[in-house]
Amino acid sequence: MKRRSGTSPAIRGLAGRRLLALAGARRASPARRLAAARRDRIWADSGSVTPLAIGLSVIALALIVTGVSVTDLYLAQRKLFALADSAALSAADSFAPAYGDAPGVRLSDEGVRRAAHDYLERAAPHRFDELHLEPASGSPDGRSARIALSATVRPVLLSPFLPGGVEVRAHSSVRGGLRLE
Repeated sequence: MKRRSGTSPAIRGLAGRRLLALAGARRASPARRLAAARRDRIWADSGSVTPLAIGLSVIALALIVTGVSVTDLYLAQRKLFALADSAALSAADSFAPAYGDAPGVRLSDEGVRRAAHDYLERAAPHRFDELHLEPASGSPDGRSARIALSATVRPVLLSPFLPGGVEVRAHSSVRGGLRLE
């Protein structure tokens, strides 16, 4: 019997040729042919990285949108707190002198609310949507002014998903004092 000088169809692929080159033989055993066929399937796996890249991009974009929205809400809350602090300071300046044995300051609930309302109309007419002076605002002890504000904030990137916005609250308290020298 004469041997053929070709390779069998089972090992004609890339892995089979590599196997023959490495083994230095013309024919491979069935186990080697099977291993070569497996290696051929593994190396010939032409998967795509595109779905992985798209998934990673979607996750990164979601993280960026979340970060920007949280930062937007945080900055709006800080601005509202600064506004409440300024309104409380303005309300503390609207004191009536308290005469008696020890002169001092006397603040009333109505005077504090009125002074804070006037300040808010002057300082922030269009800064926030639905800016409200809360009913808890006033003077609890006659010497300090407590201001509570609430406003609706619409984050830039979440406006289509939250059409009603997010309610943000801020409280500030200022104590009035009188220094006689």
